[in-house]
Amino acid sequence: MLKRISKTVLILLTLFCVEFNALAYDYVDPNNESNVSNLITEIYDAKQQYEDLAGEKTEEVVMKPATNSNQYWLPIGSNETREVNGKLYADGMPPASYLTSHFGSLEEIRNGNAHGGIDFVVNGSGVGNINVIASKSGVVVYPTDSSQIYFEDNGTRSDGGGWGNHVKIKHADGTYTNYAHLAKGSITVMAGDVVEQGQVIGKLGHSGFSTGPHLHFEIYNVNNERIDPEPFIDFNNPRPSSMSSDSFSLTATSLSKSEFIAKMQDYYDRTNNENFRKNFLSKAEEIYDASAKYGVNPELVVVTAKSESSFIPCGSTGNYWGIGITNGQGCNSGPTYASMSEGIKGYADTLFAYTEQGSLASMVTNRYNERQNAGCDDAGHGLPGTLAGMQSVYSWIGNYRYNPGTSGLGGCYMLIHMYNDDNYCNVHPSCTDYNNCSEETKTTVCEQNDYTAYQIKQKLQYRYDIFGL
Repeated sequence: MLKRISKTVLILLTLFCVEFNALAYDYVDPNNESNVSNLITEIYDAKQQYEDLAGEKTEEVVMKPATNSNQYWLPIGSNETREVNGKLYADGMPPASYLTSHFGSLEEIRNGNAHGGIDFVVNGSGVGNINVIASKSGVVVYPTDSSQIYFEDNGTRSDGGGWGNHVKIKHADGTYTNYAHLAKGSITVMAGDVVEQGQVIGKLGHSGFSTGPHLHFEIYNVNNERIDPEPFIDFNNPRPSSMSSDSFSLTATSLSKSEFIAKMQDYYDRTNNENFRKNFLSKAEEIYDASAKYGVNPELVVVTAKSESSFIPCGSTGNYWGIGITNGQGCNSGPTYASMSEGIKGYADTLFAYTEQGSLASMVTNRYNERQNAGCDDAGHGLPGTLAGMQSVYSWIGNYRYNPGTSGLGGCYMLIHMYNDDNYCNVHPSCTDYNNCSEETKTTVCEQNDYTAYQIKQKLQYRYDIFGL
C-alpha cells in the first residue's frame, strides 16, 4: 500500500516544507529551547522518513560500529523491565531496531543545516509500546514542567519545537543527549531528576513533526553543539560496559588542579549535595595537593569517601574512607584524623599495601590466581597495583551465606543486593548462625569475585558521576 503512494503526494509534501521554511518564524515560540533551524530540520527529516516508508528509497541502512566511545547505550529499551529503588529499568537486550535517517544526510537540501541526530524505528511498534532509556547516566534538564509532556501523537504540530514530547539529559562529562517524539504522557522524568543508564525515561511515540512512531536521538558536545551519534553507538553491542577499572589509577590523575576543582564544583551544582560541599568541595585544593604529595589519585580519595561514607566522616574521627574499620565495627575501631591532609596520608598508606611493593601484594596475587583458575569474570580480580587487585582483597563478602546476614557480616544480605534477587539465598544453601555454618553454605570463589566486580562498578559509576571520566 505504501509503495503505491503517488509522486504527487511527495511533491506536495516538498512544497509544504519549502513554504513552511519561509514561514517558520510564525510558528516557533522564541522562548523554546529549540531554534528555528531545528524545526526546519525536523520537517525535512519527516519528508525523508515518508519517502523511506513509501518505498521510494530502498538502500539498506547499516549502523556503523562505535568507534569514539563505549559509554553510550542504544536508547531503545528492552521489552522486559525491572524496578530498583523506585526506578524502572529496561536495560536488557532491545527489540530489533533500525536506523532510518543519518546525521546530516539531507544537508544539501537544507541550505547547510544538517539533520541534527539519527532516527530509530522498531518493527511493528505503535505509539507508547517501546521503552526509551537513558543512553548514559546524567541529570534531566528538560522537560521542566508537566505541560511539556502531553503533546498529541499526531505528527503534524510544532509542539516542543518540532520535537514533540522530548527529554534532554546533561551528563557528567558536559555532554547532552536528547530523545524526541516520545509518546504523549509517557515521560517519567523532570528537570533536576538524576537518571541512570538504562532507566526508562519515556515511550517511543509520534509527537511533534513525525511521519510515524520513531525516536530522534541527538548528542551534544560540551559546547552544546550537535554531533553525529553514530560513532558512539553500536547495534551489535547495544549495552557495552560503560567503564573500565583499568583506567582508574590508584596513584595519579590526568586532571590538572583547576580541572579537578571545576569538576568538583560542577558535581555540586548538579546535585546540591551539602555534605559534599561542606566536607570536600570546600577543601578541593587541599585534597588535590595532599593527594599529589602522598602519591594517591585525588579522584579515588573522593570516590572512596562517597562509597564508604557518603562524604560524612565516621563519627568525629575525620575518617571518610573506612580506614582500619572492620565490617560491623564502630568508628572507634579505626584511626582518627585531625585534618583532611592527614586523612589522605592515612588513605595513601593503606593503598600502598596493595601495590607490588606492599605487604598485601602476595595476597592480591593469590586471589587473582584463584579467581582466574576458577573461570570467574575478569572484572572481579586484578594484579597488585590495580583497582581490581586492591578491591579483590578489600571487598570481602563474608565466608558464609549467613541468612539473612547484615551489611557488616555480608553473606546473603550482600548477595541479594548484588544479584538484585530476593530469592537468591532461598535457592542456594544458607544458615542462620554466622558462627556455626556448615561447609555447604560457604560462599563460592566466583561469588566473592562478583562482589568485587560489584564494588568496582559502584566506584567507577561514582567516578563518572563526579568527574565525567
